Amino acid sequence: MRTVYSLDLHLPNDWEPEDRDLFIDDIAEAVVVLDQHHSTLFLGTPEDCDVIELFASGQRIVCERGIWLQLADEWQPNERLFTDYGVRADAGRTYLDLQLAAVVELAASDDAAYGAPAADKPDREFEPALEQAIEHAIAALMQEDGRWLLAVDRHQVDLIAGIARAYRCDFEIVKPAADPA
Repeated sequence: MRTVYSLDLHLPNDWEPEDRDLFIDDIAEAVVVLDQHHSTLFLGTPEDCDVIELFASGQRIVCERGIWLQLADEWQPNERLFTDYGVRADAGRTYLDLQLAAVVELAASDDAAYGAPAADKPDREFEPALEQAIEHAIAALMQEDGRWLLAVDRHQVDLIAGIARAYRCDFEIVKPAADPA
């Protein structure tokens, strides 16, 4: 997961596609454009956004900033929900809007942490917790150690934490949602 920044360019309605392409080519000479989705440019730093905003203001183009998380190809998006929270950009990379979503981790807990007897396997509680949590996930990724990363709506972080508590699972916020601008 990599945090990236975006600028949504509100281009004039009378611009032809060639005008947009030339403008973006000019931008690409000043900063590294990591990816693009329609008129949204994905950039590596907030300073790159500053450069483009200065350049765009000279042409009276309004820009809207965003903060995103670039997801690895292994993430499994919930196709029913994902387009409300993210995009698949022109180069095929997937981005999650951090102004709308957060990433949490759910894992089977250590029995000792809850005073459970050794015979009571943590997986027995983890499976139904994971099943419930995934119902609310925008995207999910199982890690090599069996822990799950879940992208969820920023308003459902407490819900997933409650599911984890109810089923005695470990829960952690890995990437909090960005403060709304």
